Amino acid sequence: VSNFFEGRRHEPFHNDITHQVRCWADELIHSSYHSIGGDVQQQIAHTRQTTMADSSVIPLSETSIPNTDSDNDSSIVWIGLSISFAGTFFSALGLSLQRLSHKQNNELPLSQQKPAWRQGLNVLGILALVFGGLFALTSYGMAPGTILACMGAMTLVVNMILAPLLCGEVILLRDIWVNGIVILGTIIAVVFGPHRESEFTESELMALFETVRFVIYFSCLSIFVCTMLFLWLTLYNIDRPKTWCGSWCCFSKWTPLTRSRLLRITYPVLAGTIGGNTSVYAKAFVELCQTTVEESDNQFVYGGTYFIMFITIISAFLQLAFLNYGLKRFEALFVVPVYQCCFMISAVMGSMFYFNEVEQLSAPQIGMFSLGVCVSSFGILLHSTRREASFDDALGDLSGLDSLKLKVADDDEEEDISFHCEPILNESNTTAGAVLHDTMNG
Repeated sequence: VSNFFEGRRHEPFHNDITHQVRCWADELIHSSYHSIGGDVQQQIAHTRQTTMADSSVIPLSETSIPNTDSDNDSSIVWIGLSISFAGTFFSALGLSLQRLSHKQNNELPLSQQKPAWRQGLNVLGILALVFGGLFALTSYGMAPGTILACMGAMTLVVNMILAPLLCGEVILLRDIWVNGIVILGTIIAVVFGPHRESEFTESELMALFETVRFVIYFSCLSIFVCTMLFLWLTLYNIDRPKTWCGSWCCFSKWTPLTRSRLLRITYPVLAGTIGGNTSVYAKAFVELCQTTVEESDNQFVYGGTYFIMFITIISAFLQLAFLNYGLKRFEALFVVPVYQCCFMISAVMGSMFYFNEVEQLSAPQIGMFSLGVCVSSFGILLHSTRREASFDDALGDLSGLDSLKLKVADDDEEEDISFHCEPILNESNTTAGAVLHDTMNG
């Protein structure tokens, strides 16, 4: 009996039911071994000594049986986390190279400037982003989505390291301790998060869409996304906001600065919330590919596989659209941290409710994991309060300025733009430089 179960020990298990049966089998071995007579125990001990030379026979411990499957699963998870960090590094490297390429190109005379596709550093940056995406997809099949989502916060940390090396940006002491908070939260979340990865078939993944927990989660998610879409559609034109259902939701009574700040939030929140769920659906698709390759069970003959592929592509498109439009209209120092925070929280919740990864955690682990996510999110949001010192220094104190005249270059033409600052300055308690910054970007 012991040799039979020990021989079966190295076969992988893919669900909690099989794992429970294996635990019962281990208990049966122990109880059977210790309940037999002493003569039979001596005979078993003699048999063990004579078969130790055979490497295929694993000796049965009289006190405990090591769970090699759990050890293997944990090793695979940590490999997946390492691959995820490599993807984070390449993504941050690609963004830094693109930023450096655009910076160098803008410093050239207008006649010597090149389009983006002819800039060598920009092309390298795109390739780095592609490699980062491939590493991220690979990690989806090796580790739970909850802890992989927390690893995404390390993008800001890697960017802080690369920014001064490649782009010559100045790193302040505040940036160091803010990133320290992000690292601390990520470590807590990864250590106490789920560490067991499972494989799924198409029928199992489609059944997860019908569970009560996912229906409740998706209903709350839909209400939140629809609310943010309502604000985005209403405030898209800051000067002329739309009026819905009478005056109770009329935003025209608000100041342009207030409407601009509210609109500025909708872009990264929508991109991050949709993007976090994109990672959940992408992980499901990777699981199907993994089952097809490793188990020789073709999952592409089922319609559910293409449904998961479809929602992954649609959500990815919406994610990139809102993120790019947000970066086009507002400053990246605010959009990127808020986007990253919403992405992480959405991906964690999506994995918890869809894959039911919370079932792997005890109550203390859930508390510590939630603490790590909150600490990491707090550190990410602190990044959004950082402003470029060069802009504030250039503006100086504009509190006594009634109007401002700017010269704006648009391709080969220049145009003088004049506007009055006094109404905005009188209605705000912030500094004139911050108000002007938001007004120009809005």
